[in-house]
Amino acid sequence: MEGEDSRPPDRPADPEVLLELNFVPTWARRPPGVNPYVSVEERRDIERRPPRTSRSRRVAPPAERPVRPTETQQAPPPLQVSFIPEKERLGRVVKKIHATRKAYPLLQLAELFLSNPENYLVKIELEPGADPDRKLLQCRKCGAVYLDQLTFNSHVIARHMEDLFEIVEEEGEVPEGTYTCVGRCRLSGVLLGPPNYHGFEDRVREVHRSRFPDLPLEEYRRQIEIVRDPELVEQWKQESRRVRRYRPKNREGSAELLSRTEAEARILREYAPHLVREVRKAIVRPQIIQQMADGPVKDLVREVWRRESRHPFTLVLALRPAFRHMGLHIFSIRRGEAFATPIKPEPLDPAEAVVSIREVLQFLRDHPGCTRGELLKGLRPQADPSSPEAQEILSPLRWLIDRGHVIEFFDGRLAVPTSGRQPSFSRRATRQRRDG
Repeated sequence: MEGEDSRPPDRPADPEVLLELNFVPTWARRPPGVNPYVSVEERRDIERRPPRTSRSRRVAPPAERPVRPTETQQAPPPLQVSFIPEKERLGRVVKKIHATRKAYPLLQLAELFLSNPENYLVKIELEPGADPDRKLLQCRKCGAVYLDQLTFNSHVIARHMEDLFEIVEEEGEVPEGTYTCVGRCRLSGVLLGPPNYHGFEDRVREVHRSRFPDLPLEEYRRQIEIVRDPELVEQWKQESRRVRRYRPKNREGSAELLSRTEAEARILREYAPHLVREVRKAIVRPQIIQQMADGPVKDLVREVWRRESRHPFTLVLALRPAFRHMGLHIFSIRRGEAFATPIKPEPLDPAEAVVSIREVLQFLRDHPGCTRGELLKGLRPQADPSSPEAQEILSPLRWLIDRGHVIEFFDGRLAVPTSGRQPSFSRRATRQRRDG
């Protein structure tokens, strides 16, 4: 019985910190861009789509993909998909938050993780009510996940043939017979051979599996054109002299050479059973999902990404306990927006503080969302920021921040926590004060 949980293979550490905690206002954020899990058909539509002119500024709502008459609507698989922060990137972000001693919005932190596939992992699990005997099939080599043995086998052949076999090219004889046409792949330009050649079907399957595993085989067949050109027929004959053979790896001294068909049969018989891991929950790197053939698992990940790109709900849920475990504190302001901070907010009644602290605390209560400069200007309007007079204000402020009696946000705004554990902060009041 295989383990119930499976994490992706380890990878070398990236020395660069890609998650910079520099946020921009909501109105200035860039859209998430093209879905990284876009299907082959959608990708082609995007590539064929003409650039939008300056006149067509209004963006029409996306049209639903028309269903072909031959297609049938299948019920979604009994899966739950969520995104979780990558452990190493999470540690770097938490370390930076601790160093700055500021409060950062949880939603935008989640958006930063989602902005780069290197920053998060995809968790795929069977729903709680799913058949207890049902399992996900995960590849031990790369972590790809499939629902059935057939698609798993196709994955192993398409993605891991060269991991299992050494490819040897040999010179053979020119194909005998008279041929007047040749099949050519429109997508790659590869010559597949005459349709009446005995090796035509094997060649079609080989090119399909090695180059276009995302496409259903029948759809790939529609991309084959028959060309009547003597020069191309002769070119195919010369290319066909180079025969590819497959020698199994990890078998010292073996001189065994197999055809493509024999190699695929060997994979299904000897290798695939040892490469599959049966699990109910798998954690997969986004790059692996992107490389998987289109199917129900990838379709569901694509749909969840669309939702998360609008509001990263599952990432926010994952960040909350992770941040708490790593020494951060989560609080919400009155509008419900959540923030992460390394300093626990602790309300302090100004009446219980000494005069120098009371002065700063009371000003911040009366002017929520102000900056250090505005605080200094309000209490010591004539003081130079480096003067001793200014330090009479800034020194108590540092003490208040270190004790959690004042919260400093990522953008320099200041607020005081109330007895309800929520800082007294209003953007409307801040905007009215600045505009006035």
